[in-house]
Amino acid sequence: MRIRFFNLIVSLRKIPACRARYPQQAASFIGLYEKPMLGQCASVLEELAKKSRDASWLLKNLFIEGFLIHARNVRDFLFNPPVNWNDDIVAADYLTSWNKKIKKECKFLHSKKAQIDRSALHLSYSRIDYESKGKLEIEDCLRINGELEIVWCEFWARLPDEKRRWFLERNEWSPPAS
Repeated sequence: MRIRFFNLIVSLRKIPACRARYPQQAASFIGLYEKPMLGQCASVLEELAKKSRDASWLLKNLFIEGFLIHARNVRDFLFNPPVNWNDDIVAADYLTSWNKKIKKECKFLHSKKAQIDRSALHLSYSRIDYESKGKLEIEDCLRINGELEIVWCEFWARLPDEKRRWFLERNEWSPPAS
């Protein structure tokens, strides 16, 4: 027990160092992977919604689930505070003045937070409960995407040019080019 606790303390001390050491690499991953994947999933869902209400069940669910995973990551990036014991990459790592008061612009997203968190990434009893009350549909995803886009644009507008380049530059940590 003592050894586990000691290892936990040692690993927690390393997390702030990671945050300071890899800001450009982390930005690249958000800018070149998470945000574009969110947008691509939303685009496909928008096309599926236009084609038919009877879009393939498999294709529809595949893109809704993919969308929700990336929406959750972008949401957490934009709204979570930096925490010393956590190595999550957050917008406040790049903008110390980043203000979470813009949360009010994402009322629908935040009303669906628990459902997204429990439905997209977990096999849980609460997932069954949410799905019995109504799954998130294409229209919900497009609404979430619109809300996240507003906040992302606000973040992007406030970001200094030097740091903005970090979100667009390829480096050894970048996802593969498409």
